[in-house]
Formats: sequence, C-alpha cells, structure tokens
Amino acid sequence: GPSALGQNIRTLKELNLDFSVYESQVFHTNTHNPIPRLFGNGLEEVQGRNGVLREMIVSLGTFCVTLDEFPHIRYAKGDLTSEFAELFHEHLSTRNASIPSYPSDKALERRSTLIIVDRSVDPIIPLIHDFTYAAMAYDLLGIDPATHTYERTFVNNLQQISIEKSLLNEADELWVQFRHGHTASVCTLLSRQFQEFLAANKSAMELTKANTDFSGKVGTREFRDAVNQVPQYRDMYSKYSLHINIAGACRDQTDARNIVALSAFEKDCVTGKKMKLEKLADTLRNVAHREDRVRTIAIFLMTQGVSNEEDRGILYQRFEMTTEERRVIENLLKFGIPSYRPKPNDNAMESWYKPMIGNIIEEHISGDLDVEAYPYVGDAPELVCMPSSSNTKWVKKYKSRKSGTSHAAYPRLIIFVLGGITQSEIRSVYELSTDLHREIFIGSTHLITPKSYLEQVSHL
Repeated sequence: GPSALGQNIRTLKELNLDFSVYESQVFHTNTHNPIPRLFGNGLEEVQGRNGVLREMIVSLGTFCVTLDEFPHIRYAKGDLTSEFAELFHEHLSTRNASIPSYPSDKALERRSTLIIVDRSVDPIIPLIHDFTYAAMAYDLLGIDPATHTYERTFVNNLQQISIEKSLLNEADELWVQFRHGHTASVCTLLSRQFQEFLAANKSAMELTKANTDFSGKVGTREFRDAVNQVPQYRDMYSKYSLHINIAGACRDQTDARNIVALSAFEKDCVTGKKMKLEKLADTLRNVAHREDRVRTIAIFLMTQGVSNEEDRGILYQRFEMTTEERRVIENLLKFGIPSYRPKPNDNAMESWYKPMIGNIIEEHISGDLDVEAYPYVGDAPELVCMPSSSNTKWVKKYKSRKSGTSHAAYPRLIIFVLGGITQSEIRSVYELSTDLHREIFIGSTHLITPKSYLEQVSHL
C-alpha cells in the first residue's frame, strides 16, 4: 500500500513542507549546490557551512514532525556528520517545545532511528555503471536529477521535428513497476505486457485507428464501452511507447559506449582485484566518451590506491586528461579511499555492487553496527531492536517469515546522506524494506547522477 509519508502529507495541507518527496520512501532537502558547500575548503564555504547545515536541519525536522517520529540519532563518525547530528538533536528538542502535540505518545513509545552519513561513506557508487532501469536511464540518457524529465526528439506525422517531455514519477505506473528492475528483463517484460495490453484493448484500438461511422452504433453497449475506454487506452498506450523508447535508448547507449566491458573492469577494481595499468589502457582503448573515461580512471585510482602524485600525473598525461578532468579526479580522491569492499555478485540479473548504505542499514537492524564508528547523540535505545545476525536459528526463522509481516510491527529507520544519493542506493532501500519488513526512508540534500556528481565535485 502507499507509504505513511504520502498519507500524512495529504492530510497536512497547512504545514509548510520544506523538504521534497521524490518517491514514497525517498525525500530530499532541495539544497542548492550541496557538494561544494558541504565539502569545499575555501573560506566562503567554511564560513557558510553552519548556515547550510541549519537549512537542512529545518527540512529534516519538518520531515520528522510530518511523520510523527522523534528518532534516536546515530551518525558516521566525522566532523561534518557529528556537527550536523549535534545541531539536529538540539533542533528536535526545541521543536518539541514549539509544537505542543509533538512528539506524540506513539512516537515516544516506539522510537525510530535516524542514521546520518555523508557522501564520503561511499564515494565510488555514483561513478559505477548500474544496469537497473532508473539508474541507467538517468545515467545514459542525461535525465536531469532536479527535474526528472526525459526529453525525446522525433519526427511527427507532419514530418516536423517534435520534442516530447515526460516526467518520470510515481504517477506513471510503468515507471514504478520497472524502475529498479534489470534493464534487460525490463525490455522483455515491457514488450510482453504491451502485447497483452493491445490484445485486451482491441475495440479501443480499432476506434482510435479508424474514424468510425457513429450512425446506428451509438445504442450498443459494446460501442459505448469502447468509446469510454479510448482515453485510458491512449494514456496507457503513450506510457508503453515512452518506456519502450527509453529502454531501447538505454540499450543503444550501452552498445555505443561499450558499457558492458567498462562495467566488468569496474567490478574487478572495486571487488579488490589488483589491476595493472595495462588493463586500464586496454579497457579505455574502445571508450571515446569523456565522462566514461573520467569515471573509469577515477575508480582505478580510488581502488588501486595510487597515492603518489607524480605517478598520477604520468597516468593523466598518458590518457590525455584535460586540466578540468584532472581536477575532478583529484577532488574525488579527497573523499578518501573507501575501505569497504563489496563481495562480487555473479548473478547477471542483479547489480553486483551493494551500496555501503545497504550494509549500514542491515548492520543497524541486526544490532551489529559498531557503536564507536556510529555513535549516538543524546539518548541511545536501551536495546538495539533485533538479535545479532550471528544467531543463525533466529536468522532462519526471520528469513522464513512471510513478507506479509506488517512494517508497522517495527520502528522505522531513516537514513540521511549529506551530499547526494544515487538510484542504486534508493533501490537498495526498497529491497531492504521488503526483505526486513521495515519501513525505511532515505533522505538527502539532493539526488545525483554520475554527470551531476562529477560536475559538483569539480567545484570543490
């Protein structure tokens, strides 16, 4: 069913919502140019940082009040996250005084947890080529993460060039159904469903094709039903044609940009294989796309630990990197080398890269998330909600539960990322929400694509 967030927002018309709901379990604070403002070291950025954090705190506070949650607060140890967590804790406590009904007894009785992390927790994932539908469409088709609008140019019936803009959001049921599926299976399912749709709507289809002779037929119920069917038919028909177009464009770009070979190289780098420079050169030989080259070189340097500046300089020269491209990669390296190594997943129908955020969620829920690395601000819960995952009997019992278990049976979890979230991380939250029977929300300053991430990192 629809999430509680959507239901609550519909009833709170008078509340000034200073956060944006992107999907049922995803929200963001609409922060302008967040990566430079949060991570930049210039005087202006450093002086303005507290102000940026306070802006976000108000948005996140409104989110918690809207959901009637008064969470325990945890954060990944770090200067930025600890400052944000302290400020947020203070803000929620004063919010408490200014809104008499908040927090309610229910919010205090079963308190949720908010975990605050920043982009340095997993700086690689925005660079990786992900084969799931939404991730691929945003990455390869240049969809702007601020507008979520797909533009396509085509020649219309009058032989004129037309531009069609389509908004990809929860009002589009096909987008909701397919967004986190593997693109190859999406293509198959789309064409199968489209054929079934056409077969089921034969009468409406015939009506739209021909200027039917209305005389003598108006009285028949079949005809009347067919006429009534036409608007919905046209709407669904155009949705199918939109997604068949998007999926096809993703496939074309995958071939044109040699994404399969790039992805195989990324996987070897990230899962801990020692990669030689020659392997990088071989991989890039057939890659003309500048952004793909930058992403691949950045992943190579971030995972192979080339810490010597001189060695990196030689590498940049060899691959003819522009000054701008070098700056982006050097700035990415400032996020630090991620210590987390995902285990390779060889199922081609699943993403092989499991976001670090997914690991944090699982460890928090099983009670294994290190309290020193992820301390609490203010009061910690007396007991972490669930037994440790080392208790195999419990795990088997838990996994065998039917997915019908109510989400409401457990406290909610909110994860907030300073510095942007990717489609891969959003997918991970939906999957874990289903697997763990938990209502999990992910929030951030904004949504990022590989392109917008590199663009913002270049201004650090």
